[in-house]
Amino acid sequence: MNFWRKVSSIRKSYSTLVILFILMMIIIMFTSRKRKSISMLKSEFVRKALMTLSNRKVDSFNCAKIFDNDFQTSPELKEQAKKYPHPAQDLLKLSKNCSRLITERGYFTNSMTIEEESFPIAYGIFFHHQVTQMEQLLRAIYRPQNIYVIHLDQKAAISDYHVAKSIAECFPNVFLSSKRFAIKWGDFSLVEADLVVMRDLLRFSSWRYYINLCGMDFPLKTNLQIVRFLRGLNGKNIVELDFRRWIHRWRKALKQKPVPHNITLAKGSHYVAVTRDFINYTVNNRIAQDLINWLRNTTIPDESVYPTIFYNTHIGSPHPYNSTHSHLYKLAKYVAWKGEKPCSGSYKHSVHILRFTNWQNMLFGRIQKIKTKVYVTDLLDAVYVLLDFKTSNELL
Repeated sequence: MNFWRKVSSIRKSYSTLVILFILMMIIIMFTSRKRKSISMLKSEFVRKALMTLSNRKVDSFNCAKIFDNDFQTSPELKEQAKKYPHPAQDLLKLSKNCSRLITERGYFTNSMTIEEESFPIAYGIFFHHQVTQMEQLLRAIYRPQNIYVIHLDQKAAISDYHVAKSIAECFPNVFLSSKRFAIKWGDFSLVEADLVVMRDLLRFSSWRYYINLCGMDFPLKTNLQIVRFLRGLNGKNIVELDFRRWIHRWRKALKQKPVPHNITLAKGSHYVAVTRDFINYTVNNRIAQDLINWLRNTTIPDESVYPTIFYNTHIGSPHPYNSTHSHLYKLAKYVAWKGEKPCSGSYKHSVHILRFTNWQNMLFGRIQKIKTKVYVTDLLDAVYVLLDFKTSNELL
């Protein structure tokens, strides 16, 4: 009797092992197919991305020479400037044929990597002249998964408006702002323009972070590097805070009425990299709107809106200020003001004109005019070569 019980027990154990083995084989086959599918998908991304890179028409540069020499004195770059003038009328003519514009100007028509596709970014671009430089900025940061809203100053030349409009019409994810303002430095008009751009962007549900740029900004990292940097923030916001005393900017308004909601005023930069939730709060929250309306009668209000909302932890804004994260802004954008940092290049309107040696760790930099009537097409084409080189290395 005991013998047959043991036999029965062995049979059951054997049957269990067989079933487990079959299940394991099914799981292995499913996992293998899934990995193969993912691998094929990645391969397709890489294939399309490399094809796009091969279409970007920018001449080769001696990168070592560029890194060693100031771009203002490089004969090689000056010579390239003559080859790539990109006048506005040429851009307008080119943009009438969208496929030609996309091909000849080398716009990326695919997401490049799955990682980038899953992390779309919203960009607000603000410019008042030099539409050709704005187009170079757009070309450098363009990816089909991102969203772009361009605000062109109402005072800008009508020819610049036609070029910007024509370019935007070539892309399903590039738009001119629904309203334009005549921007005046130090005036509330820049805040109004920013609010319009943010409202326009909030109509699209996909993007994760918002970055606002002026037409003279330029990326110093690839899109994949920017995505990884933003993803690594884990929802934190990048807003500059300047803790020096700036009471003179708010004195007039303070005499008229106190700051609402027991808010402490702060000063920083108008340019930020912040989450969708932060933008939604800024545009739609009553406390934020009360603050923005109060700032109307202050000096340079655009440099107080984001920093004040960010700094006041009691008003409920998403991921507000934390002193342990205060170093992050320095990693996001390079804008060196005269007298603040050592300068290896030169200055224009107290802003440092960048040199390649300054760019190693930043995401974006401000690129100003070199001198009257000489702009930076040569420098930007050189940066394209460097960015494309890094992008191709990321894919391989």
